[in-house]
Formats: sequence, structure tokens, C-alpha cells
Amino acid sequence: MPQIISEKRPGQGSSDVWIGLVLLAVGGAAAWMASGFDDASRPYPLALSVLMMLLGAVLAARAVLGGGEDQSFTQQARILLPAAVVLALWILALSNGLGYVVPTFAMEFAFMWLCGIRGTGRAALYAGLVTGGSYTIFVGLLDVRLPASHLPWLF
Repeated sequence: MPQIISEKRPGQGSSDVWIGLVLLAVGGAAAWMASGFDDASRPYPLALSVLMMLLGAVLAARAVLGGGEDQSFTQQARILLPAAVVLALWILALSNGLGYVVPTFAMEFAFMWLCGIRGTGRAALYAGLVTGGSYTIFVGLLDVRLPASHLPWLF
């Protein structure tokens, strides 16, 4: 019997290609939906959807052009459950009156730790920067009302 040799091209079958294409498609659909919003509501969802499309295209292009080896899903699965728990706790905290800053800082700190940033000070610094930046963007620039806190000193 003849032996069939199949060479795998870079990116062929890579999950990054498919995830990139899904991000591109979902971002396109979100941009299309955002185009129907009124002028006051349109910029933020439109900007997010365009960013999603851009990142999806970059991810797919890097995978196709040989941006690295395929990763085993088991490594990603070990992070998925703790990340899902952190995200669920963050949503629960936001829903139960703990304000925005404290739950978001705790979530970002946990994500920094899960992503491999070691050192409490370093993870806290990054979490503080992300929390402060997101608070400034949402409250200062976009004038979004964030979840109210039951405690007056939490915001």
C-alpha cells in the first residue's frame, strides 16, 4: 500500500486560526448591530467591535504565517476553571453592592496571578493600573454609571 505523507502547513488546524476567524465574524456582526444605535450610544460598542475584528484578524494571520507551535488544550484548561470562578465571583460582587473598584482590583489581581505574574507588589501594581484605567475610562470619559456600593467609602 502506498504511504500518504501529509505535511502540515503552518497554522493549518490551529485553534488560533479558528478563534481568530470567530472573533472577526462576531466583531463584524457586533459592528453591524452597533451601526443601528443612536449617535450617543454608537461609539463605544462600535469601537469594541472594530477592536475585536482587528485582534481576530491579527490572531488568525499570526497563526497562518507561523506564529508558533500549536498549544495543548490541557495547559489552557488548567487556567480556564480558576478564571471562570474568578469571573463569576466578580459578577457576584458587582451584583451585591461591593462597588466597582474593590471587586475589579481583586479580579485583576487574580488574573495577573493566573497569567504568571509573580510577586504580590507587581501583580497589585498591574491590577491597580488596569482598575484605575478602566474606572477613568468608564466614569470620566464615557460617563457610565457603575454598580453602586452599599458602603459609602467604596466606589
